[in-house]
Amino acid sequence: MDADATHAAHKTAAEAFTAVLTAAKVPHAFIGGFAVNMLGHHRYTGDVDVEVDAADIISLRASLVAADPRFVLVQNRLVFLPAGPSEGGNEGAVPIETLPIGEIGLPRVLHVMELKDCKLSFLFVSSFSTSMNGHCSLHSQVFN
Repeated sequence: MDADATHAAHKTAAEAFTAVLTAAKVPHAFIGGFAVNMLGHHRYTGDVDVEVDAADIISLRASLVAADPRFVLVQNRLVFLPAGPSEGGNEGAVPIETLPIGEIGLPRVLHVMELKDCKLSFLFVSSFSTSMNGHCSLHSQVFN
């Protein structure tokens, strides 16, 4: 899959993830290579990393699988299949790394950016502030 198709698959996965978690009122923010790419920079990544406010990641993954059939568990890892499981094959499969807030050094207070042209939230990094001026809104969310 070429870079544009990979980026499109990652964005579709993130949008589906956000739809389910927003409906369930679970705060989250995308981080890592996917976030960097969405903010206009280029970094290869094979997955979508997302920090979530959920103590029970296993239950969170199960709720995603129940809510949208494009989410599946493969060896206890959450994977998004853009074409859905009924189409067969794993073409364009997107692994989604769900990381609980505050774990492995992740912050408990997040500054979150939301891009004006999409409904995804990203962890705010101050070095992006000047290049993103006017293209996003910034707010803080406290996850406990």
